[in-house]
Amino acid sequence: MKLLKREVKIQIKGIQRNEEAEESIETAAFGEFDQTGENYYLKYEELSEDGEITKTLIKMYDKNIEVIKRGSIESKMVFIPNTVTETDYSTCYGVLAMSVSTLNTAFYVTEDSVTVEIEYILYLNGTMVSVNFLNIEAVFL
Repeated sequence: MKLLKREVKIQIKGIQRNEEAEESIETAAFGEFDQTGENYYLKYEELSEDGEITKTLIKMYDKNIEVIKRGSIESKMVFIPNTVTETDYSTCYGVLAMSVSTLNTAFYVTEDSVTVEIEYILYLNGTMVSVNFLNIEAVFL
């Protein structure tokens, strides 16, 4: 199914669990969906608490998902099932070297929407920080 570039309404839900607590984060944005060959893309902008804009690109291909952020936060997180990847997470406070151990990824593209699901463990300096679940729903407008 070839889909042309389309405007979308995006709902993002994240859960982070560690030994001490569980934190849920939800946000929404408008953006666009595009397809090039077998690759699918979601693009949107987020506004931080201090008013800075971060542009986010989610690239989906095979069973892999990349989340690339540019702006007040800079990072490229690559999620490949059963694989550990390295990433630098840059903020105004400095750069954090992190590892991502991807447990599972899935994405579904239908005529009405796109769903992205990622389950991963985040490590900082070799120490587990949290187990994370990310669900992204993009509905075509």
